[in-house]
Amino acid sequence: MVLAEGKGVGVTVRFLIAAAVAAAMIAAPPPARADIALILSGVPGSPEHETRFAEWSAATRDALTGEFGFAEEDVVLLENREARADDVRAAFADIGGRIGENETFFLFFIGHGAFDRGDYKFNIMGADLTAADYASMLDNLPAARTAIINGTSSSGASIEPLAAANRVIVTATRTGNERLDPLFYEYFLETLSAEAADEDRNERLSIWEVFRYTTLEIERFYEEQGRLATEHSQLSDNGGEQAGIEREREAVLARLINFNQVVPANIEDPVLAALYEERQALEAAVAELRLVEDVLPTSEFNDQLDELLINLALKNQEIREREAAGTEADTEDTGPEVQP
Repeated sequence: MVLAEGKGVGVTVRFLIAAAVAAAMIAAPPPARADIALILSGVPGSPEHETRFAEWSAATRDALTGEFGFAEEDVVLLENREARADDVRAAFADIGGRIGENETFFLFFIGHGAFDRGDYKFNIMGADLTAADYASMLDNLPAARTAIINGTSSSGASIEPLAAANRVIVTATRTGNERLDPLFYEYFLETLSAEAADEDRNERLSIWEVFRYTTLEIERFYEEQGRLATEHSQLSDNGGEQAGIEREREAVLARLINFNQVVPANIEDPVLAALYEERQALEAAVAELRLVEDVLPTSEFNDQLDELLINLALKNQEIREREAAGTEADTEDTGPEVQP
């Protein structure tokens, strides 16, 4: 949408349209959610890359099933000789039968990418699959949203064929011609455990937060080393054109998709369940406000954002205290085992 100039009717209409778009995009899924992730680790090509890719794959799986709360059966890893084209297609078919319409599908590419005759290919054992092949498989999934992390060389060339509504794509490179091994995935994994990456302090990491922090760390590396950057990470949000971190206001969907799993709705404590719903509403309000930042006076935007972030921090504190109280109560209820 084109931004309106000045104030008056144009700005009012722009604001109402943006708010309506935000409301549609922020239509929050039910709290109960079990996202599914597929980690693809391609053919390494050398012992050094084999070790590196295996470590990255294991670290990705461990992060998802550990701090981010994915069920182990919902993280599928295919690597090296187990990641042939037929294996990938079978994994997509299986996931398509399990993932729900309110859930998010996460797809990770670890390995080498290639850009040949206008096509991006992810290097796997046997015949490679192109970005168009993956787009076709993704289109058949019933998931509400898709998040793609492509950490390979030449990965920027995968954005155009993969971009679609309700899909966020993060790549290590800007174009298919950035062919050297990128640093991206190493820094991406470090970001997943970096407290500073959680910029809104809501104790969850969004795609946007991870993308931004990883990009800044890579830029800092090249600056400190005095080297010319050979990679420029990019993001495509909700079918939009690729961009760097300078266009953060357009990354609405990337802000809404978190790596952390949502706490199930059937928690026994009704007070805690209500607190989670209130936090979700506050997070949606923050995302909606960011979408219309360009049509609000700066002071008004900052005031509203500050109030929302303060309320969000207070809500997180309430949740922590309630969770701690529940843990203590469980401990007290469990007395020493009495021997007969």
